[in-house]
Amino acid sequence: MKTLPDNLTLYKSTRLFTNQTVPQALLHNHTTKDGVWAKITVEKGSLEYTIAGDKTYVITTETHGVIEPQVLHYVHLNPDTSFFIEFYHNPITNLS
Repeated sequence: MKTLPDNLTLYKSTRLFTNQTVPQALLHNHTTKDGVWAKITVEKGSLEYTIAGDKTYVITTETHGVIEPQVLHYVHLNPDTSFFIEFYHNPITNLS
């Protein structure tokens, strides 16, 4: 699993998602914007984080997932899972 680069700054977080509230877009191939990294944090249960054409990782309360900019990916939630996503960028090069 990749790690977040040191030069990034947190700029946005989602609310806590569950099986009932997860946006459908997250369950299908999608990407972040250019220069935007993200971190998936599971608070309860586990989920599968799949990088299209590469590998599937199981993310638990003891691990996290790192999403690289513009890489196709999706998640699959296991029962009773809750998680949130934090978005990071380099404020020097990405002023969004």
